[in-house]
Amino acid sequence: MTTTKDNQLHVGPVANEHRGEAIQLLFPGQTLQMPPGCLIEARRDNRLVAVTLAVSQATSGEVWSPRCRPDESPDVAQAVVRGAVAYLAELGCRVVHATSPAAMPNNELWRASGFERLATLEYLSSLERDFPTSPPRTTFGFVPFEANQFADLAKLVERTYEATRDCPALGTRRSAAENLADYQAVDGYSPALWSIAVDGSVPIGCVLLMTVDGQGGETLELSYMGLVPEQRGRGHGFELVEHAQWRARQLGKSRLVLAVDCENAPAVAVYRRRGFLEWDRRVAWMSVLSR
Repeated sequence: MTTTKDNQLHVGPVANEHRGEAIQLLFPGQTLQMPPGCLIEARRDNRLVAVTLAVSQATSGEVWSPRCRPDESPDVAQAVVRGAVAYLAELGCRVVHATSPAAMPNNELWRASGFERLATLEYLSSLERDFPTSPPRTTFGFVPFEANQFADLAKLVERTYEATRDCPALGTRRSAAENLADYQAVDGYSPALWSIAVDGSVPIGCVLLMTVDGQGGETLELSYMGLVPEQRGRGHGFELVEHAQWRARQLGKSRLVLAVDCENAPAVAVYRRRGFLEWDRRVAWMSVLSR
């Protein structure tokens, strides 16, 4: 545990005997399977006053919005967030992400804790009724990703970052190889769920899917979809989304989910045309620890 000298806060991972109390503060009144990660707490005089969750994957991490006792000051929330970031840094994370509800983004907390605002994200989902019932027609082909093609895929994805409207700041902070490694570190990753779009033998885009834990095995997530700049504006984005929905049907899934930068109007329009509906909206934050 670490101690902040000004108010004698002890910040660090939750001890096993205190997990129940910490979970109740972080998820009040809820009965759920505890997400993977490490609970980070703040205690004063052995009284739990704040808690958050720190999750690591490959070289990145995530910090959940903290929950504090009602009588605590904003400084306590900052202390427990900074404790979570320090914990993730010790694990080798080079960047830490967070999200907050768009209606209550809590800008002061995240900025004071060393985070920069990336974008406002729309969380969208489509259901089985929206999926194609037969293989979609496309003006290009798809080939499966092979594990030994990682370097080639990283180069392709790096090209899709050029002039992107989807969280453009992310591409300037993290390389495609780093982001792909993070996707592969998630439990729902399978190379069989990644497809490369090709025009003849030339890669022009990709569709990266993953299964989602805690959704009864019925949900697929579109983790990333992108096109190289010269292939945009031709309706290919619509075809990539159709392919993702077709794969969801092939795999027996009933729901496909994704997150998109709400400022990315062309992508939002494509998703709407394919039947996606918004179910949440959150502000995305990022803290770069090292490169």
